Amino acid sequence: MNHGGATARKNSRRRHKTVDRGGGNNARTANAPQQHAPPFQPNRRMSCCERLRNRGIKMYYHLTWQTNTWKELKKTRKKQARQRIREEKALQNAPLIANGLSYTQPFLRGEPQNPTLQMDRPIAAGDIPIIYHSDRLVVVHKPSPIPSQKNQAYARAHMRAVLKRQLNHSGRFAALHRLDVCTTGVMLWSPDKEGIQVFSKKIRERDVQKIYLSLVRGAFPAEPRMCNEDVDGKESLTHFYRLELDQATLEANRKMMAATKTRRRRGGGSGHNAHDDDGGGGDEEVFSLVCCVPRTGRKHQIRKHLKFLGYPIANDPRHGGHAGLQYNNHDAGLGIYRDPTLVQLFRQAWATYKDMPHLKGWEELKQHVKCCDLAAARPDDSGDGDGDGDGEEGSGQKERPWNMMWLGPIYLHAWMYYGVGGLKSNEDTAPWCFRAQRPEWAATFDMDGLPPGVKDQCNLPSTRTA
Repeated sequence: MNHGGATARKNSRRRHKTVDRGGGNNARTANAPQQHAPPFQPNRRMSCCERLRNRGIKMYYHLTWQTNTWKELKKTRKKQARQRIREEKALQNAPLIANGLSYTQPFLRGEPQNPTLQMDRPIAAGDIPIIYHSDRLVVVHKPSPIPSQKNQAYARAHMRAVLKRQLNHSGRFAALHRLDVCTTGVMLWSPDKEGIQVFSKKIRERDVQKIYLSLVRGAFPAEPRMCNEDVDGKESLTHFYRLELDQATLEANRKMMAATKTRRRRGGGSGHNAHDDDGGGGDEEVFSLVCCVPRTGRKHQIRKHLKFLGYPIANDPRHGGHAGLQYNNHDAGLGIYRDPTLVQLFRQAWATYKDMPHLKGWEELKQHVKCCDLAAARPDDSGDGDGDGDGEEGSGQKERPWNMMWLGPIYLHAWMYYGVGGLKSNEDTAPWCFRAQRPEWAATFDMDGLPPGVKDQCNLPSTRTA
């Protein structure tokens, strides 16, 4: 095919093409098409500078991509390694379940040069029931025994740690109020900073109403009572209303308290005579269900006010009314040291930490191992006696490190919390009410004895998660 003619015509047009550089009125220049940048020519020979520049740009983008990819890969691998370490530690430090309680394995805390052996007290086993769960508020039914926050006796075994692990939550998670270790019922938490501020302000300004149930010793008066005795030097106020139990619940409570008293007599308590528990007969053989409405929130306020009025909570060993009720828990005898799970826990911890230099807090672990040896030497002994007659060293209840711990709840239950607004947003004005399931000792009672306003809340459905 001959392309010579086309090439000649093309070169001819290029030669005769003129450009008006002076701005004249040349018609050919005016009618000439506008010139554009030449199209990209892949086969055009590039200069050395252009080639180096393009190569540098390609290398820059390649190295940047490679660096970012490597950083992301390293970050992912570190995250996976940390997660694997956490899972291994959680598996190694998993609590042991025995006697219906959860026992945390002993661990070291403090500085590595001077470590301290920490042995947390047992807490209630199982998951904590959730009443309401949202981004602003979490409402739970607190069991017993378990503390609200960590303290010296409960470094890892506390509600905040259990709830965060149960809800798979990390970050902020604050208790809006506190309940005693031995108290059950409604408890409010919040994972949101704004929710913490809103509900803490409501509780502080007493816009949240709290209703408690308690089973007390004695025949509580039928008319409402009020106690404004200062607690720890601070102004306090609590209103009390007697509630009438049905006959079946009343008989069940009497049998329950009679069984508890029989066990305390057999166990010898803290060294008091058996007749101290009776208190001389009288009204202490009668038990009353009382509705408690605290207007302030002091430590042990309801328990102290009931003791001040002369109607202490029936099984409260700390505020029980007189010395005869300050008894040791009989269930903390040698019986718990016969459980093979706990025996293995104490002996393995002793084998691990007994030769560690500069270790603090090992004396408590040594007492646990000693109690395990005593329980193995006396398999037929119930372990509830005070051990004063056998003459064996360390056989008394005073030698048992967990002799005065909480193993169950007292007859005080946070039944209801209710208020207005703040549940969904700061502008929300809808009323809300949270109720926990009533315990067996308060399963059925006459609602007519409730204070004004509380009965109306009982007729409304409890607020649940939408």
